[in-house]
Amino acid sequence: MALFNINTTLAWFGVSTQKFDDIDILSYRNQINSVYHVEDVNSDLLASKKASLASISQKYRYLEPGTSGLIFITDTSLVLDDAVKSVLTDDSGRILPTYIEKFSTTGTVSGHFVMTTDFKNKKPIYKNVIENWFIWYDVEDVKWIASQNEISKNGTYLMGDSCLPNYLNYTNDAFSSHIITTENQECVSIDEFDGVVDSANGIYCQTASYNGKPVYVSCDGKWYLYFDFNTWVLTDSPYNRDGSWIVNGSNNVYTKFNNSSNENGSASFQNQIGIVKSLGIPNGAIMVEDGEDVLFTENDGSAVTGEGV
Repeated sequence: MALFNINTTLAWFGVSTQKFDDIDILSYRNQINSVYHVEDVNSDLLASKKASLASISQKYRYLEPGTSGLIFITDTSLVLDDAVKSVLTDDSGRILPTYIEKFSTTGTVSGHFVMTTDFKNKKPIYKNVIENWFIWYDVEDVKWIASQNEISKNGTYLMGDSCLPNYLNYTNDAFSSHIITTENQECVSIDEFDGVVDSANGIYCQTASYNGKPVYVSCDGKWYLYFDFNTWVLTDSPYNRDGSWIVNGSNNVYTKFNNSSNENGSASFQNQIGIVKSLGIPNGAIMVEDGEDVLFTENDGSAVTGEGV
């Protein structure tokens, strides 16, 4: 729901976490003067249409879920359900990123893999433009693939060893001279939940920022770990506590999620305790004497202070 209290507003239509009916803008002809919205008219072209409510056609009458538009308002008290204003100075929660936009690598391909606008097997395709390598998801091997020159396994390709594109290594025994290692992992693991919420266990990697802290998303994109200004929240309903959720009561992500009091989570997390551990070496980490275990320094990103933890 959004209040359109200024005459010209850019907005998203539809709430990403639930289904809703198309918005019939003809119903608001006394409050909305016109709407510019973007329509996919063929595979190569995006066309902008101005829908004048004085003579609107059936084709442009409805605003579908996931579309956006520039609304010209005559009544600045207008409230639209299932709409979110696009405010540059505030996160309105419409776009919920599941995969990171870009990440750095070393090895055979050193540099940045950046998310493209193309998808394969319902997952984003990343590209290193300089080296002409791609990272994409393969349903046959159930792995992320790094391939040279084309999005296929016809030529040189490496297979990732993680359920996420930006964590760990890409290797292939058939092309053993090549290896790609992700550099900025920014990932954590969550363990020790059981029962109906055992799916919350696993690897989470950063995909965005929210309230000045990272947002971590699980491999399957079904669980979110975010900071709500006061505490870290683990939830299956992004940026809210409408579904299954638990909080750790701290501004430190590595504090235990403990709902033994039954006050720190939903009924599904009753009497549950979860442990969060870092999977990457944070900036400022130092090596202990044996050269293998890491002694982590305490900072905004990590607060692990023991050897080998």
